[in-house]
Parts: sequence; structure tokens; C-alpha cells
Amino acid sequence: MAMGLDEGGVPWLVTEREVLRRHGAGVPIWKRYHAQAEGAPGLVAIGFHPAGVRVVDELGGGVVLRPADFAATWLIEG
Repeated sequence: MAMGLDEGGVPWLVTEREVLRRHGAGVPIWKRYHAQAEGAPGLVAIGFHPAGVRVVDELGGGVVLRPADFAATWLIEG
């Protein structure tokens, strides 16, 4: 498992098979943003950059996620 905060301070959680992002104030709701296919390499890390959220799998592959509210909630300079 890995956890990190995006540029807007929102927590993201990575398990071996899923990527979740916390939503809501008060009672948090965790929403799935990605699920690994059955038999695919497990997820191991998460990183944040101006192009999106980079999730890395055991073989160095992975996915870049860009939430619909990406530009509205992240303070990106440059």
C-alpha cells in the first residue's frame, strides 16, 4: 500500500489492485479511479506532477490519471 497527497492536499491511496482518492469533508468517501486487470502486475507507488497522477506497477509500467477536476483543484505554477 502507498498513500500520498496531491497538489491540492487531497489524499490518494494505492493498493495492489486499485487507486482510490478521498472526497468529501466530514465523513470521507473513497472513490476508485483505477483498477488493475486480473493477472496484471501489482501497483506499488504513486507520484504527482503537472500532467497528472502517476501510478507505477511492479514491472515499472502503470498509468497516468487525470481527474476531471484536475485543473480546478490543483495549484499548478508555470
